Amino acid sequence: MRKFDLISPSLVKEIMFYFARFPERSGVLKMWNTGRSNLSEYELWRTQMEAIPDTEMSLVPEIKNFVFGVNEDALTKKIAGFFEPFLFVDYGNLEVELDQVNRYNESFLIALTVAFPQRADNVDLLESAIYSDLAFNYIATIRKILIQEEKERYWLKDFSADHAITPWVSTKMPSIGWTIMFTRKGFDMLQGKEKQPQIKYNW
Repeated sequence: MRKFDLISPSLVKEIMFYFARFPERSGVLKMWNTGRSNLSEYELWRTQMEAIPDTEMSLVPEIKNFVFGVNEDALTKKIAGFFEPFLFVDYGNLEVELDQVNRYNESFLIALTVAFPQRADNVDLLESAIYSDLAFNYIATIRKILIQEEKERYWLKDFSADHAITPWVSTKMPSIGWTIMFTRKGFDMLQGKEKQPQIKYNW
């Protein structure tokens, strides 16, 4: 079987590490909750996360927890253990189009939610409004930083011109807050145009 080099840098890892800068650092490190894994990357990612300077972490320290991923059952269990606000980063489809000059235009859907845990039986509308207001302030702070860094990171290109902010209310993960949805854009992020050595077949 022909061997291909792994795509680098990791698309998922880059997004996780970028948004891990926002919550309180200790809440981010809780992600390594099992403490061990058969994957060598598990400890490598932990070491790399711990090596990030304090000055580059906890940009919005009022957010105490961090969750990242698309496994709904695992996320539900994780969030059920939170008593303080959290940042939840999710991602969706990667879409590819070939433009007129034969380049791959690729877009990757990203959603980030700041929310407060709530009791499933909570019916206090005023309390919910206060939590919603606080969460909006936190996500507005994150949005401001994204706009400031738009020119520094190629995949934040056009963020200020193309994103949406929507209310977040979840009954399966009892919480209330706000979500920013935007698309990471780039050319050939999967390196599909990269030339590979030709294969010589025997038939």
